[in-house]
Amino acid sequence: RASMRVSVSNLAGNEVLDLDVGPSWKVRDLALRLRSQAADARHVRKRLLFGGKELSSHQSLERAGVIDGAQLTLVLTPISRVLTATAVPSAQLWEVESSKCIRRFRGHKGVV
Repeated sequence: RASMRVSVSNLAGNEVLDLDVGPSWKVRDLALRLRSQAADARHVRKRLLFGGKELSSHQSLERAGVIDGAQLTLVLTPISRVLTATAVPSAQLWEVESSKCIRRFRGHKGVV
């Protein structure tokens, strides 16, 4: 299939990326191209929207309905906390910015 041109803008409407892609590209392939564009955003979740809906990373652009000339929106959401778990029956809640464990969850009866 022929390539198609798509552009990605942030919520402020500023163009972040404009490139030729193949319809069979996965959304994650496009997301990889965006890494360098949002390198200053260390602790953020990057989401791509098209037509007001979030695109699944495993979906092809064609299956998502993305066509030549499509305008996608990049949404950056700050990540402030992360929950981790191990083989022992406990979990920890971490503050991303400080890298400090702010709460431990214990007492589970099995692997978390």
